[in-house]
Amino acid sequence: VKLLWEVAPLACENFATLCLNGGLLPSQQVQGGKAKKIKPLPIGESGKPLSYRSSTVHRIVPGFVVQAGDFVMGNGSGGESIFNGKKFKDERAGLALKHNKRGTLAMGNSGRNGNTSQFYFTFADETPQCDGKHVVFGEIVSGFGVLDALEAAGSKDGTPVVSVSITECGIFGPLITPAAGFWFDKPDSESFEGSTPVFVVRPRVTIVAPSEAVGSKFSSALSGQCTVCATLINDGDDESVASQLTDVLEAFQSDVVVVAPACASVVDEITEIPASWMESAGLDIGIDDIILVAKPVEAMTKIHSKSWFATRRTDWKLDGVS
Repeated sequence: VKLLWEVAPLACENFATLCLNGGLLPSQQVQGGKAKKIKPLPIGESGKPLSYRSSTVHRIVPGFVVQAGDFVMGNGSGGESIFNGKKFKDERAGLALKHNKRGTLAMGNSGRNGNTSQFYFTFADETPQCDGKHVVFGEIVSGFGVLDALEAAGSKDGTPVVSVSITECGIFGPLITPAAGFWFDKPDSESFEGSTPVFVVRPRVTIVAPSEAVGSKFSSALSGQCTVCATLINDGDDESVASQLTDVLEAFQSDVVVVAPACASVVDEITEIPASWMESAGLDIGIDDIILVAKPVEAMTKIHSKSWFATRRTDWKLDGVS
């Protein structure tokens, strides 16, 4: 999720803080090569921890919105802000923004200037009935598969057909925290519960292929161990495809790019990694660590051995790597 700090700083600060679980920013979590101790969660005026962690997703209306963030009551009737538990004002710039894309993030409220902790994501490309009534303060840039799964769990009256909750939350630090994956309960004989939760990382991949058919072969080869974000078809316009890839990488919408050999000339159009990667990387990363030329059958192996993920295997558990 990308937050629009310049548009709605109060809403962004509130949301980000509740995602942080009382901890540290990703860039602050390690000092001198050692992980810092995480402090206990702060307790709000309601007596509940100020965090979205373990809270309920209480409303899902397909074609409309998915709403969550009521960690006080769990049913949409409660909520608490980080500002001494009080409701905070609507920010005009956020009210002026339109709900004009799937994945728009906005504040749920109890009326004018009634913002607490509740928020929602839109399902439709346009949701004009919310314009001017709710503060828009972000949008989904990666992970639309999760939004699809949420929509499938909805109903006409908004009651989820299955129990849905926010298992974990945090702030994404590019190249510091994994952007996609799943929790796995690894058997552990020394654990009281018999298992220890481990986050299994799935690299987000953008594919460049000469045709839809070749793109499908890549998707099939990578499915199950990677999250395929997009497939760009190169019809001979290398410059245009390179420009699209630069935009995707600049926004951290993908971790790795896999290019079919027939489209290898696209790589020549990108001579250096985006500035945002240079600013975020504590790693020695070059363009060859991000953009890989490979056939479908070898794509997964190259991601695990040749991409920048290979330098992260001591910290991250990659799906498909023992």
